[in-house]
Amino acid sequence: ESIKKLYIATLQKELNKTFDDDKRLRLHHLVNIIVGLDARDHSDEFVYGVDTYYYIFERMIDAIFGNIKDLKGFNPTAKWQLVRSNYRETPSSPLRPDTILVNGNDVFILDSKFYRFGFTGMESDLPETTSIQKQITYGDYIKKNVTKIPIDNVYNAFIIPYDKTRDVFKSDDNIQYIGFAKSTWKDNDKKHELVHTFLIDLHHVVKTWNRYNHAVDVAKLIEEIIKHQQEAEGTLRESEQPVK
Repeated sequence: ESIKKLYIATLQKELNKTFDDDKRLRLHHLVNIIVGLDARDHSDEFVYGVDTYYYIFERMIDAIFGNIKDLKGFNPTAKWQLVRSNYRETPSSPLRPDTILVNGNDVFILDSKFYRFGFTGMESDLPETTSIQKQITYGDYIKKNVTKIPIDNVYNAFIIPYDKTRDVFKSDDNIQYIGFAKSTWKDNDKKHELVHTFLIDLHHVVKTWNRYNHAVDVAKLIEEIIKHQQEAEGTLRESEQPVK
């Protein structure tokens, strides 16, 4: 309930000071979503990964970290060829990454996961294999097919909310690294085949998402992803060494 109130207060504050009609409409929709969510009254403390708060969290993370707003060129697509249509190609619905951050010749694919892990610390509350596979697919597609910008490296990361004041992950940092996911069907020798995972303080997100300048948070995330990618590559190389 406290998180709901914080969301509404933050959105209402932004609504009161903007005169952009399109932005006001989006903010109204967000407020209406939050107000209408609790038809079921949750007696427990706030629990991540439930209801449809995920949509709001996703939009806020994109506002903080995303700098590519037209994602059409980054969306993997498939096609159907049916007998009844004489095998004429018919497009299927595209996959759409949550957030794309481009820094120089590096592309960072960010997936916002409004999951319970930051609250429970239980590994069963981490993103599932389908989410990991989807991130790797985005990386495969972008590395091979995106030509409108020069790309040297593609990185992957999950962003999960947490409360940095709670004992389970208590920290002074708004952004905290917890590890990476890898597949068992890839060689994991390409940067985008590892999906790094970060916790981000939810109160920090709600209070800062509508600011124009997120340079500090963006720089911090980029630095952390690259650093932990290098560390992970070293760890994987060591694990592949034969036992003497």
